[in-house]
Amino acid sequence: MNQVESWRSTLDQILSEHEYQAYYQDNRNILQRIWDFVKEWVLDLIYQWFNGLTPSSATGDLIVAILFIVMAIVVASLAIYLLKNWQRRQRLKRDQPLKGLTINAQSLQDYQRSLEEAEANNNYQAAVRFRFLILLFELDQKQWLNKERWKTNWDYYQEIKRLKKDQAESFYQLAVYFEAVTYGNKQVERDDYLQYVRRAGGMK
Repeated sequence: MNQVESWRSTLDQILSEHEYQAYYQDNRNILQRIWDFVKEWVLDLIYQWFNGLTPSSATGDLIVAILFIVMAIVVASLAIYLLKNWQRRQRLKRDQPLKGLTINAQSLQDYQRSLEEAEANNNYQAAVRFRFLILLFELDQKQWLNKERWKTNWDYYQEIKRLKKDQAESFYQLAVYFEAVTYGNKQVERDDYLQYVRRAGGMK
C-alpha cells in the first residue's frame, strides 16, 4: 500500500467515526419532521399554482402555522359539536314519558283536568309534568310526532326535527325541563312555571 492509499484509508476511518457522522444524521424530532414535511408540501403547491413562485422559508413557516391553527379550530369545533350532541342525546334518551299510560282521548281529558287541579293548588311541579304530557298529545294530533309508550323524548325530538326543524330546539328545552322536574325533583316556582307555559304555547 503506497503513501496516498494509506492516507486515504486513515481519512476514511476518521470520517466514519461518530463525531463526524453526526453531521450527516437527521437529528430532528418527529414534530420537526412533520413541520418540515408540511412546509415543503405547501411551498411545492405554491410553486405549482403560481407559476414558479418560490416563497421564503419564513413565509412557508407562517403559512404552515396558519394551516395548523385552522385545522386545530376545525377539529376542536367538531369535537365540541359531537360532545354536545352526545350530551343532548344522553339527557333525553333514558326515560319514556308515556310509559304505562293508556293513550286515548280520555287520557288527554284526564290530564287536562289534573293540570287545572295542580294549577289551582299551586303545585307547579305536577303542573309542569301534566303540561308536557298534554303537549305530546297535541303535537301528535298535529302530526309533528307519533306518540308511543316505548318512545323517549329523544325519539320525539328527532321526529320534530325532521318535520319542524325550527321548533325542535324549543321542544328539546321543554323536554329537558320536564325531565329535570319529573326525574330530578327540580323545584318549580310560579314564575318558572308561567315561563314554561309560554314556551309550550309557542309550539302550537
